[in-house]
Amino acid sequence: MERAAFVLTVRPGLEQAYQDEHTRAWPELIEEARHCGVRNQSVYLHGRTIFVYMEAANVEECLRKLAVAPVNARWDRFMEAFIEPETVRLLEIFHMD
Repeated sequence: MERAAFVLTVRPGLEQAYQDEHTRAWPELIEEARHCGVRNQSVYLHGRTIFVYMEAANVEECLRKLAVAPVNARWDRFMEAFIEPETVRLLEIFHMD
């Protein structure tokens, strides 16, 4: 299983709204993520900093499939109002099972 982590930033003043939207994450988006190979995903929020962790058998393939999935594109457009445009992928330097 491969792992990936990303850091994003919530636009100022939208922290609670961003959090609220994730309590209503679209079931069809979750289903599509599973179909694309996401086995586990978590989103954490600290202030305006978002940390996303995901696991998939092949992270790059999974991300490619998600990039062209219509429901993911709709979610990304919806989230543009909440999230600053830059996404940073983190380098994994340690893992313990």
